[in-house]
Amino acid sequence: MLREANIERSICPYDTMITPAHPSRTEGSSATNLEIERLRRREAELEAEVARLKVDAGTASDPRNHYKAIFESAVDFGIIATNQDGWVIEWNAGAERIFGWSATEMRGEHINRIFTPEDRAEGRSALEMRSALADGRANDERWHVRKSGARFWAGGEMMPLWSENDGHIGFLKILRDRTAEHEAAIALRKSEAYLRLVLDSAVEGLYGVDCNGVTTFCNLAFLRMLGFSREEDAIGRKLHDVIHHLHPDGSYYDTADCPICQAAQSGEERHVKGEFFFRLDGTSFPVEYWVRPIIYEGALQGVACTFIDLTERNRTEASIAGARAAAETLAAERSAILGQLVEGVIVADAGGRIIFINDAAAELHGVRELGIEPDRYSDTYHLLTEAGEPFPPHDLPLVRAIRGETVIDAHWRIRRPDGSEVLAIGCARPIERPDQTRAGAVLTMRDDTNRKAAETERSRLAAIVEQSRDFIGIANAEGRMIFLNEAGRAMVGLKHVEPALGSRIIDYLSSDDHATFHNVVLPAVEQRDYWKGELRFRNFATGISIPVLYNIFQVRGPDGAVAGYGTVTRDLTERKRAEDALRDETYRLETLNRTGAAIAAELDLERIVQGVTDAGVELTGARFGAFFYNVLNEVGESYMLYSLSGVDRSSFDGFPMPRATKLFQPTFRGEGVLRSDDILADSRYGRNAPHHGMPQGHLPVRSYLAVPVISRSGEVLGGLLFGHPERGRFNEQHERLILGIAAQAAVAIDNARLYQTAQREIEERRRAEARLVELTQTLEARVAERTAERDRTWRLSQDLLAVVETDGVIASVNRAFTELLGWEAGELIGIRFLEITPLMRST
Repeated sequence: MLREANIERSICPYDTMITPAHPSRTEGSSATNLEIERLRRREAELEAEVARLKVDAGTASDPRNHYKAIFESAVDFGIIATNQDGWVIEWNAGAERIFGWSATEMRGEHINRIFTPEDRAEGRSALEMRSALADGRANDERWHVRKSGARFWAGGEMMPLWSENDGHIGFLKILRDRTAEHEAAIALRKSEAYLRLVLDSAVEGLYGVDCNGVTTFCNLAFLRMLGFSREEDAIGRKLHDVIHHLHPDGSYYDTADCPICQAAQSGEERHVKGEFFFRLDGTSFPVEYWVRPIIYEGALQGVACTFIDLTERNRTEASIAGARAAAETLAAERSAILGQLVEGVIVADAGGRIIFINDAAAELHGVRELGIEPDRYSDTYHLLTEAGEPFPPHDLPLVRAIRGETVIDAHWRIRRPDGSEVLAIGCARPIERPDQTRAGAVLTMRDDTNRKAAETERSRLAAIVEQSRDFIGIANAEGRMIFLNEAGRAMVGLKHVEPALGSRIIDYLSSDDHATFHNVVLPAVEQRDYWKGELRFRNFATGISIPVLYNIFQVRGPDGAVAGYGTVTRDLTERKRAEDALRDETYRLETLNRTGAAIAAELDLERIVQGVTDAGVELTGARFGAFFYNVLNEVGESYMLYSLSGVDRSSFDGFPMPRATKLFQPTFRGEGVLRSDDILADSRYGRNAPHHGMPQGHLPVRSYLAVPVISRSGEVLGGLLFGHPERGRFNEQHERLILGIAAQAAVAIDNARLYQTAQREIEERRRAEARLVELTQTLEARVAERTAERDRTWRLSQDLLAVVETDGVIASVNRAFTELLGWEAGELIGIRFLEITPLMRST
C-alpha cells in the first residue's frame, strides 16, 4: 500500500516557477509573460483540485479507490509506478496523454523507454532511482521521448514507494510536459539579453522610472555619464534628488516641476533642452532629453528617459560659429582661386546639390546652374556616355564621389546647348572633414576631345602596324631596335619581342649584304634620309636568307635632329616564287605554243611525232619520252612506229612494240591518262608474260606518265609515254601540259594523214585522167568509124529507115523512101508516122 504522504507530496512537485521580468524592463516580452502567467494559473487550479481530492479521500469508504481516482484523474501529470528495478507496473491516463503509449503497452516495460538515447546511454533512470532512495526524492528537468519519437521538455521528480510491511517496494515518477514554459523561458532570456545588448550599445543615456519616480532600469551610457559604478547603485532609488535636483541657475528643482516626474504620473511625452544633469561627484553637464511613457497591458508603468550630453555639441557649435566666418572668407578666396583654373571644377554638398561651378566648367558644359541634385545632373548638364547614350545618374563620377568613392580618369561626353559635343576626362573625390565625415564631393575635368582623337589615331596606326604583314621596326639613333611588330618577328623567326629589343639594324641582314649596307645604304640614308632596294634578311631560327624590299628612313624629332631610324620591309619570297613560277609557266606556254605552231605547220608525220616527243620531255623534265603511233601504208594497212627523245634510239631497238597489257591498255585504247609516282608499286605493273614488267636492259622507270593521242573522230592515234628513274617527278601541271600537246599532236597527225590521203588521191586522179584521155581518144576513133559505117548504111540501105520523135513525128528518112515509094524526104518529115502507114501498106 502506497504511503499517503508520498502521494500527496507527489501530485504537484513544483514549488517554484519562472518569474517574469518586470514589465518596465521590456514591452517585447509581454507575450511570453502572459503565457507564463496562464500556466501559473493552471497549476494553481490543479493544486486546488488535489486539495479537494484530499478532502474527499478522508470521507471515502475505500482509500484505495480514492487514490485510484486521483491517479487516473491527474491527466495533466504523468504518474508512473515501477518496481524496485524500474519496470513499469502502473501508467496513468496523464502518462498516456503525454507520452502516447497506453498503460497496456508500458506495463512490463522498463522506465528507460521514456528517456532520450543519450540519457539511456548514461543510465539516467538508475541515477534517479539511487538519488531518490538516498534523498527521498530526485528532481528531474530534462528532455524525454514520446512514442512518436518526438522530444519534449518535462519537469518532475522520482520518489521511492514504501510498504508498511515490506519496506521499499518500488518508485513513483511524476512529471509534466513543460515544453512551452521551457521554450518561453529560453525566448524570454534571449529577448532580455538582446534588449540589454541594444540598450548598452546605445551612446545616449537611458533609464526608466516607475510612477513613483523610482528607477527600474538603466543602460551603460547612463552609468558612465553620471558616474555610477554598478546598475544596482541606481535601480530602486529616486534619482531626481541625485541627478536632477538643481536648475541651470543653481536653484532647487522640485519634483513637482520636473518634466520626467510629471510624465511618470500623466503618461505624456516630453522633449526638453537647456537643463543640467548632475554626476555623483557633483559636477554637471548640459543635457537634452526625451521622455516617453511605458504602457503594459493598457496600464501606465512609468516612463523611459533618453538623454544626451550637450557639452561637446555646445563646444562644437561655438567652434562652428567661430569657424563659419573664417570659412566664408576661405570660401570666397577658394571661389576666386577655382574660378581662375583652366580645369573645370564642380563642387557638391553632402546631399549632392551643386553649390559651385567655375568658369571653365561652365564654358565646357555651356550651362551654369546651382542647386541641381544628383538625379538631375545628366539632364541639366547634358551628360552622355562615351558611346553617346544617356549617362545613368547613379554612375556619374560626382555621384559616386558623394557616396564616398574616389574616381580617377573617368570619361564622358557633353552635348552643349548649341548641339556641339566634347569629350571630357575628370576625377571626382569626396570632401572629408577632419573628423572623417563627408562634407560633399568635388569634380575636376578638362576637355579631352583633341587628346582622345589623337589617341584614337595612334591606336588606329598601332593597329595598322600590328596587323601589317610587313616588317616594321624602329631603332634609336645608335641603331638599336626599340620596336618590332609581330609580323616582323615572325618574318625573322623571333617568337618573342625581348630578343629583338636592343639588337642592331645590321643583325637582321644576311652577311652577304653587310658590305652593301655599309657602302650603299647608310650613305644614301645620310644624304637623302631614306634608301629603298632589294636586300636579304636572315631567319634567326633557320638561317635561311629571305629576299626583301628594304626601305629604311630617318626619324627626326621636333627639333629636326635624328632621333632614330624606321624601316618598313616587305618579304619578297612569295613574289620571287611567283615570278619564278610565272617564268616557268611562261616558258612552258612558249614551248607549248612553239610546239603547236611547229607541228601545225608540219605535214611530215615523222617530224610531227618527233617534235611532240621532244616538247613533252622538255615540259615535264622527263628523263626520256616516247611516242608510239599508228600509220597506214600505201594499201591502207595499219602498223606502229615510234619516236624517242632524251635517249638514243638503240635503247629501244631490241624491244618489241608495246601491247595492250593492263598497264598500256588505258593509253592505247584511249581510256584515259595514267600518271604514277612509282610505277613499280602500281597494281597493274608486271601482270603480263613473258617479261612480267620491264624487259631486261630496259631503261629504269619509277615515275611514269602516259597520255593517249586521240583524233577528232575518236580514233586512237597512239600514245605519249614519259619516264624518270626517280619517284614523284610528274604532277597535275605536267599532265595538263601533255594533254595539251597530245591534242595538238592529234590535230597535226590528222592533218598529216589527210595530206597523205590527199596526195594519194591526187596521184590516183592523175593516173585516172591519163587513162581517161587514152580511153577518150580510142572512143572517138571508134565513134567516128561507127558513124561513118552508119552513114554509109543509111545511104546505101534499100531498107526503109526513118527517125521518129517520141511523139511519133518523122524527123528524117533515107533515100529508100524515094527510090522505092517515090516520096521525097521533105514530104514525109513532120508527118506522124502512123499517118503514112496506110499509104505504105497500099503501096
